[in-house]
Amino acid sequence: MYILSEVSLQTELYWTILGAAKRYAHENCDYSWSGLQRVVPTALESVSIITIRKFARKAWRYMDLYRKGITGKLAEYAAKKYKSHRCIPEYVVEELNK
Repeated sequence: MYILSEVSLQTELYWTILGAAKRYAHENCDYSWSGLQRVVPTALESVSIITIRKFARKAWRYMDLYRKGITGKLAEYAAKKYKSHRCIPEYVVEELNK
C-alpha cells in the first residue's frame, strides 16, 4: 500500500510540474521548433519548489482521504475545507462516512 501511495504521489507531482511548465510555454512560445527548443528548458525551470510542495500536500490530502474510504464530491469538499491540516482529522472522516 505504501509503495502504491508513493507512486501515486510521484505521478501527481509529475503532472503538476508538466502542467505548470506547459502553461509557461504556452504564454512564452512563438510556436516554431526553435522557439519551442528555447522555451521548454526555461518552462521546466520556472516551476518553483513552493508550487511543487503545494501540489504535493494537496495530493497527499487526497490520498489520505481515499485510504480512509472517502471519494468523489466528499473527498473534494474535505480536501478543500481542511487544506491547512497535514491530514484530515478523524472526527471529520467519521462525520463524512455517516
